[in-house]
Amino acid sequence: MAAKKSKKPAAKYSYVERVLGAVSDYQKEHRKHSVHQTALRAQIRKTARAKKDKLGPQWISWVGKTIHKLEEEGVLAPADPAGNVALTPNGKKAIATARRDLAIAAHASPTATQEDMIWKHVAHQLASRGTKRRQSAIRQGDEDEEEEVSSTLQPGTPRSKKARRSSAVLQTPLSRMTKAQLLAALESAQSTRTEAPLAPPEASDTDELQRLKLEIAQRQEEIDLIRAELAAAKQATAEIEMQHEDNSWRRTVSPEPQPDFEPATSSPSRPNTANQIPRARTLFEVTRTASGSLISNISKQATPAPSSPGFEHDNLTEDDVRMDEDDVFGPVTGPTIARSDAPGTSERVRSNGLPTPHGTPAGAILNREAALAKEVQTYKTIADELKRVSAEQEKMLTSKVDLLESAVNSHVTSIEVLNKDHDAERARLEATLVAKNAEIVTLQAEVDQERQTIVLRDATLAFKDAHISEIESNKSSLQQESTSQRTRIQELERILEEKMAAMTLLTTEKDSRIAELEKLVQEADRLRVAATEELQAVSAQAISLAESLRAAESRTAGLSDQLKAALDHNAVTEDSRAEAQRKVDALGAQLKASNEELLQIASDKAKLVNDLSVSQSAAEALRAEIASLYIATQLLNEKLSTSGSTIETLRAELAVASQSTAALSTELADQAAVITEVTASRNDALVTVSSLSADTADLRARLLESEKILAATEARLGASREEAAQLSQDVTSKEQQRSDLAAKLVTLEAVRDDLAAGVQARDADIGRLNGTIQTAKQEVQDAEAMLASVRKEKATCEERISALQLSLHSAQEQGLQLNRELESSQAARLSLQQALHERDIELEATQTSLNAEKTRASALHQDLMDTIARAQDAEEEVTAVKQSKAIDERTIESLKAGYARLRQIQLDSLADIERQVTSAHSSPVPITHRRPAMLEQSI
Repeated sequence: MAAKKSKKPAAKYSYVERVLGAVSDYQKEHRKHSVHQTALRAQIRKTARAKKDKLGPQWISWVGKTIHKLEEEGVLAPADPAGNVALTPNGKKAIATARRDLAIAAHASPTATQEDMIWKHVAHQLASRGTKRRQSAIRQGDEDEEEEVSSTLQPGTPRSKKARRSSAVLQTPLSRMTKAQLLAALESAQSTRTEAPLAPPEASDTDELQRLKLEIAQRQEEIDLIRAELAAAKQATAEIEMQHEDNSWRRTVSPEPQPDFEPATSSPSRPNTANQIPRARTLFEVTRTASGSLISNISKQATPAPSSPGFEHDNLTEDDVRMDEDDVFGPVTGPTIARSDAPGTSERVRSNGLPTPHGTPAGAILNREAALAKEVQTYKTIADELKRVSAEQEKMLTSKVDLLESAVNSHVTSIEVLNKDHDAERARLEATLVAKNAEIVTLQAEVDQERQTIVLRDATLAFKDAHISEIESNKSSLQQESTSQRTRIQELERILEEKMAAMTLLTTEKDSRIAELEKLVQEADRLRVAATEELQAVSAQAISLAESLRAAESRTAGLSDQLKAALDHNAVTEDSRAEAQRKVDALGAQLKASNEELLQIASDKAKLVNDLSVSQSAAEALRAEIASLYIATQLLNEKLSTSGSTIETLRAELAVASQSTAALSTELADQAAVITEVTASRNDALVTVSSLSADTADLRARLLESEKILAATEARLGASREEAAQLSQDVTSKEQQRSDLAAKLVTLEAVRDDLAAGVQARDADIGRLNGTIQTAKQEVQDAEAMLASVRKEKATCEERISALQLSLHSAQEQGLQLNRELESSQAARLSLQQALHERDIELEATQTSLNAEKTRASALHQDLMDTIARAQDAEEEVTAVKQSKAIDERTIESLKAGYARLRQIQLDSLADIERQVTSAHSSPVPITHRRPAMLEQSI
């Protein structure tokens, strides 16, 4: 049966209990005899906090008042030094008495509940001691109670004084109980009190104990009363018998006639005892004189000395001298001997016969006859008196018998009532025994159930142990996995360090490549400047050529003039004209060639402009790539900062894990060292990143300078474009002029002969012009070669930039991969830490449940032991009840036997009295005594 939690309120403690408990606890903890009041208050506060006992706002003053009260009661006493108190011998005695009353062993250490019961008991004793009413003797120790009970059971002892009745209302069943039943009820109440130790003892419990003790005393007094009444009844019966015997045998006897002779040894003469009443004596008691002679019950005189030898009646037997009891007037031949045939008189002395004086036979006979006649008359008088006395005695005996019968009937009724009560009590005890047996069976079932529960708990504990071992194995596997994960983390950190080193190398290579790119940009700027200068030179050459053309035109105009002049001399100079025509054709061819060269130069210029635009677009692409590289560097910095924060978070989590797994402190210390190294490497990486950030800032500044240089180059390229456009316009104008010149040459064909003379002069100029053109061509070729080299360098720079971009991309991908691996490792580590934490929680929960199960098993075992002890106590109580019941039954049987014997003795006594009365009638006159009807009924 599972234990249920009770909803009872918390136990209340009085200040006396708190002070006594605090004194005991302080003495146990500090091994000191005395306690200071400050330390006592601190101990009371500590105990109240432990028991969740709420102290009032004025508890310190109440504690002081309680200490003073205990000092007044003699439980506590001041001790040295000042302010200390200690238990007095009376206080220790009260505590020992409480332990004995609660059935707690003297040398056993009580539990907290038993200590609370002890203090409550002591406080209750002190509270009950405060009343001014004198304590009853039954409130003393158990030994005193046993002595008083044993003294009351002894017959003949005076009746003990009645104890003062308690004010508590007596219950009807308890008033019918015997002493053994009340003791059993008291023991059951104590066992109930022991079984319910948490209930505070109230005043009703002490009243109940007092009432039970008073009931025991009352029962004992009733037993003594019954015994006294029985003794009184016996005494009354004996007195009735004695009085009846005295009345039956008391007579008025006349003086005997003196014989004629004196006996040899006669007893001294006795005075006349006719009017004297003999002294009271016991039934069948023999009366003697001072000298020891017997006194006859009939003659009331001393018996004379025995006759001398030779007396004629010496040989008479008892049968010869016995008188006929039915015929009083029969012949008398010898002395009459009264006999007692009543049973039970073996120890009694029989009555003697009449005295037989010595004398002559005839005188003796005559004297005897006269005496007999007188005695017959006396007997008649005695018979009348006896009738009267018998009637009075019958009336008195009838009244006494009626009283005795009423008393006996009342006692019989009370005994029957007691028997009924005993039967009812026996039935109740049997019902209680059956209930106890049922309770024992129930407790045995509960014990079996508890044993089964214990077996189940053991199985559960075994399962829990297996589960714990499995958890331990899982924990070891998780620790191994954690170790492998730590190794993996260390490997990843090593890879991260390698990646950081690779990134550092890539950053260095990037810086070198950026420097090379800057050099290439500078070289491109230089080439652009050189090309611009070449274009300026070409433009200057074009201008010089234009001037030469203008000079040629002027010379052509002059030649035209000369041609006009020569036309006049056409005829004369036909040959020279033809020659001039040839020269003009040659000059036209040269002009055509120069025009073609100019077109070629224009095309080369256009190509150079295109190349410049391409280089500009490449520079723009390079600028975009540099911007993207800068953005990637920023992203890398952000990722590095994120990885730094992640590493910080990981470090914090590792610190928390190191705190939560104290059992793995050594390994966590190693991990902390590794983490410290990782943190150092991270700090180095952060320093590297900061240096990279500085390099990136420098690169950014240099890029800005390059952008400025590119802007200047673009401005110069714009100027070059404008100059090229101007040159194109000049070339167009020159072409227009050439067409005009062609037209003029067509017009001048007629006069070419006239220009033959001027052609020679112009040949020299054309030769110089050709040289200039050749020089310009050479310069254009050099510019083309330079442009090709620039293009090659540009392609190389582009390749380097692409390689740098690829390496940067690969570095970024590696960084991302490292970040992903780091995140995965962190996630795995977090999952491992969470799993380890969950395992630790499960282990703690399992340990807690194991401890709870162990505690519950111990509690169940303790409950089982308590149940077994209670069952044994119940068996002992049942045994004690059976024993007390057997003792009561034997007592009742002995009382019944005593009553039967008393009744039989009374009947025998009455029968003896009747037989004695009947046998005492020696007169021959038949005297019929009518037996009273009441006496017959009583018999």
